Amino acid sequence: MSPRRTLLPTLTLAAGYLLVIRPLLLSWSASGDEADGELAGDDLVEGASGRSTMAVTIDAPSSAVWPWLAQMGCQRGGWYSWDRLDNGGEPSEDRIVPELQSIAAGDRLPATPDGDLWFDVVGADPERALVLRSSIDLMKRRNFDPHGPAPRRFSDGTWAFVLDLKRRAERAPAP
Repeated sequence: MSPRRTLLPTLTLAAGYLLVIRPLLLSWSASGDEADGELAGDDLVEGASGRSTMAVTIDAPSSAVWPWLAQMGCQRGGWYSWDRLDNGGEPSEDRIVPELQSIAAGDRLPATPDGDLWFDVVGADPERALVLRSSIDLMKRRNFDPHGPAPRRFSDGTWAFVLDLKRRAERAPAP
């Protein structure tokens, strides 16, 4: 098949992804207000070039959800995601681990099994919000200090886990 015959289908697929699929992925399951609203940590990365807000409804009180967030991290409780990719092949915990419940701003959560990359805990408000920040020099494949000069090619972002009880109260049926 000639390059000319594949150009239009390729451009159509790329446009479809950029215009339809990617916006859906960047706001997966979030309401319009959630996707447009400010979250803890949004103000930490100056000049951010993009944002993503995903949401999930969990039928449990924040006191039951927080312990799972507090123990996150590679070589900790895991990331509760694709363990082969995100946790060095080790399964994420399926129980609350008491030894992993202490978390505070200034802590580091390993992002990789070797600990070469990590998330800095920049906010920990138990039962309300956990905010992580990762600032990575993409050329050297290591974290950098976000308060210093930025490398030429880098990724700098926050990851906020917000336990939003207000929405839950709004959905609750009247007694």
